[in-house]
Amino acid sequence: TPIKGLVIDVATGPGTYGRRVAGDGRTVYGIDISQDMMSVGMEKVKREGISGMHFSRADVEALPFGEGVFAAGIASGCLHLFPDTLKALHEISRTLLPGAPLVVVTFAWGDRGILKYDWARQRIRARGRMTIFDIHTLPALLDQAGFDFFDPDARGGVLLFRARKR
Repeated sequence: TPIKGLVIDVATGPGTYGRRVAGDGRTVYGIDISQDMMSVGMEKVKREGISGMHFSRADVEALPFGEGVFAAGIASGCLHLFPDTLKALHEISRTLLPGAPLVVVTFAWGDRGILKYDWARQRIRARGRMTIFDIHTLPALLDQAGFDFFDPDARGGVLLFRARKR
């Protein structure tokens, strides 16, 4: 069943994914801390004639929305960058309706792609600026944040997964 209603696009940047979801009964609220990136997105929305895509400057750890507002969520290319993953996931979960899906694209350790090499792993760990997830520990993290479903699809170091708000 296609999702209808409000969708949150976390760390939307220029709205790369939100712009594709907006319309056909869906209104997307893209949030980001970077006003510059959202300005690019606003120009693209205007140029592409997209209706139903809105941008708001906000921190994922303190979303300016009430509880149970959104019918779905997108967090593409950002979860690994949040300083407190659990807090971010909990806050996203808070704004979702019960049963709402969350689609995430992030990074996970694996045996394919660049993340299979020790030198790459060491470099990422040394910099300490991003989290590379262990696909086996994510279900427990999601459970703590209020999600009850985990459907992963790992492609090398890239992980796409769906979760569902409990």
